[in-house]
Amino acid sequence: MTKSDKSNQDYERDIMHKAIVTGASGFIGKELITELLNKGVEVYAVINKNKLDTKIIQSDKLHVIQCDLNKNAPELEVLKNAEIDVFYHFAWKDSYGIGRCDLDIQIENVKMGISCFNIAEKIGCKKFIGIGTISEFLILDREPYGKQIKAGNQIYAIAKDYLHTMLRVVSYGKDIEVIWCRLSNIYGSDLSISNLISYEIKTIMQNLVPKFSDALQPYNFIYVKDCIKALFAVGEGKCKHTEYFIGGKESNRLDWYLKMVQKQFPDCKKIGIGERENDGLLYSEQWFDISDLKNDFNFVPDYGFEEGIREAIGIIREKSNFE
Repeated sequence: MTKSDKSNQDYERDIMHKAIVTGASGFIGKELITELLNKGVEVYAVINKNKLDTKIIQSDKLHVIQCDLNKNAPELEVLKNAEIDVFYHFAWKDSYGIGRCDLDIQIENVKMGISCFNIAEKIGCKKFIGIGTISEFLILDREPYGKQIKAGNQIYAIAKDYLHTMLRVVSYGKDIEVIWCRLSNIYGSDLSISNLISYEIKTIMQNLVPKFSDALQPYNFIYVKDCIKALFAVGEGKCKHTEYFIGGKESNRLDWYLKMVQKQFPDCKKIGIGERENDGLLYSEQWFDISDLKNDFNFVPDYGFEEGIREAIGIIREKSNFE
């Protein structure tokens, strides 16, 4: 029995035989699919234009469906008789980059999410898991920081919160459970995502100096392996709450995390903390509460940040040497 199995045992479970995962070729989607298959779950992986590397994920329980959910989501209704238990909805255009500020794109994402929920209900799924973001708290929690809507990329967070609100409305009275999972800042060995940690790692590996704000605010990161463990528990477990925050083992000041990444590169003499202007958006330690996950599923993250980032960077180096 692994340490993950030990820390996550003895909670009430529903049997998850089959699951749909949209956004299956994304950073988290790929990792979740691998975990589901390893646990014996049959997976219907929905992808758009990106390809899912089925050479890495080989299983007769994996079914890849190519579908543009913004246009042809009803195509998934062919799964009506597939007896799917859980619908994980990760698909979201422009989760990173300038597209986060594009109102039209983010509104289309909300429409896509509602369309996917309607399909999940029509094909008889028992549970629909929507994926939110820690950034939603910048919208929801106005105290003690005042009005947090200050940056254009908050359009993305507003859209996530809007989808959550709409799902609560459209699911009322329906025979399908809707669970909203707000994810903390996630890191791993996949540097394709554009977040602080991947930016820092890529910049240092290019022998350049990454630049940051003063990085004095409280922050929270979760290793992708722990995130997947939590998402699996929410999928198979009996949920006593309709919302969960999925966060890491510890919280700390942002500069501590940035220095911990630098520590993994002994030749890196400097990172540019304080060389970039603050955006005015502040996190609160109150947001990092994973007690509902602990109480409902006995969930405890396996990795502290130092352990997780060391492993992730080790994998990155191995891949770089191989390539």
